[in-house]
Parts: sequence; structure tokens; C-alpha cells
Amino acid sequence: MKFRVYFGAIISLLDVYTDIDAIVRFFKEGNDHFAYANIAFVAVSLVIQLLTVFLQNQKRGMKLVAYESMIVLMMIKPAIDSKRVASGAKQEENTLFNPSYPSRLDCKFCILSSFF
Repeated sequence: MKFRVYFGAIISLLDVYTDIDAIVRFFKEGNDHFAYANIAFVAVSLVIQLLTVFLQNQKRGMKLVAYESMIVLMMIKPAIDSKRVASGAKQEENTLFNPSYPSRLDCKFCILSSFF
């Protein structure tokens, strides 16, 4: 189980790299509309993650919301969540989701997006 979770975290971090690389390449090749579309996809993903962080941690204090939001903005949230799931983290008091729920939700979006 831990191997799968950590492998998924590595793949997720590589995905961030490939997104940035694709955006840079699109701009260099003069395909600005593709670059902006890719930026929009990344931005929508970040907004959804930030909303999830806020909903998950709003009752736990704004310091924690700010900390978790910085993790999202640095684009390392999937890796951090994977570590939490692999270490068997339990649901904290005053949180909306179990630690493994967002990763299962991301997986469902990945499966759905593979059809489009």
C-alpha cells in the first residue's frame, strides 16, 4: 500500500513538472492559446484544491488554512496527502474529510478526465 501511495506522489510531482514544461514549450513555439488553456486548467485545479482546503480546515483556524493553502500553491499537496495516507493519519477533530478522501477524489477526476 505504501509503495502505491508514494509512487502516486512521485507521479503527481512529475505531472506538475510536465505541466510547466508544456506551458513553456507552447509559449516558445508561438502556441500561446494552448499555453493559456493549460494555465487555465492548472488554475482551475488550484482553485478547487484551495476550496477543498478551506472547507476541510475552516473550523481548525486560519493559521492551518493558510499553511495548507501554501502547500496547494506550491503544488505539492498530492505528495503531502500521500504521505499522510501512507502514515495512517486519522481524521483530525473539526475536519470535514478523512485524509484519504481527497486522494480518492483526485483519482476519480483522473479516471474521468482520461475519457475526454
